[in-house]
Amino acid sequence: MSFSVVRSELRQNETRTDELLAQLATRQSVDDALCREVDEILNASSAQISQLERLAASEPQTSREHVVQRHKEIMEEHQLQLRSLVAKLTQDQQRRQLLSSVKAEAEAYRSGSGSGGHTEAAEAEYMLHERGRIDNSLNMTDRILAQAYETRDEFDRQTSVLANVQRRVFQSASQVPGINVLISKINTRRKRDSLILSAIVTACFLMLWFFA
Repeated sequence: MSFSVVRSELRQNETRTDELLAQLATRQSVDDALCREVDEILNASSAQISQLERLAASEPQTSREHVVQRHKEIMEEHQLQLRSLVAKLTQDQQRRQLLSSVKAEAEAYRSGSGSGGHTEAAEAEYMLHERGRIDNSLNMTDRILAQAYETRDEFDRQTSVLANVQRRVFQSASQVPGINVLISKINTRRKRDSLILSAIVTACFLMLWFFA
């Protein structure tokens, strides 16, 4: 298949994608069927772009390279537009559901609080209660985050202090004449004492076992 034929089919897919995205933008919620159709066309467009790249490579021309690059940009724009529309429609749908839920709760609360002059007062009280609950949740979140940051900073500070102390100890030890020899003798003596203690314990165990 020639370069021009593949490009013609690709442009048809791009036009169809524009039409479907325009339809999706008019929806009140995510249309799964439209989204699937757009995905299928985008996959076909991606395959066609790969085919154009191979044809352009077989007959290198600067104009063809520009054409392929432009089709890539159009496909990326379509992918971004699809993701944006889906995110927006999902957010709008969730917002409507939340408002509907709040309205239902307000209606239930208002019905339970009587009618007439008490209706507005009950609704205002309910809204103040909800606002207070949200404020408390936000304040609690802020406190938790602040404590987490303080704990992290304290760990970092302690780690830095321990590293400095360890570095200074090693530096001081290296500057004292004979310190390495002294430390070696101490370690040797500890090992010797450990061996003697182990031998004594073993001998006692053997004596107890022998005379038992």
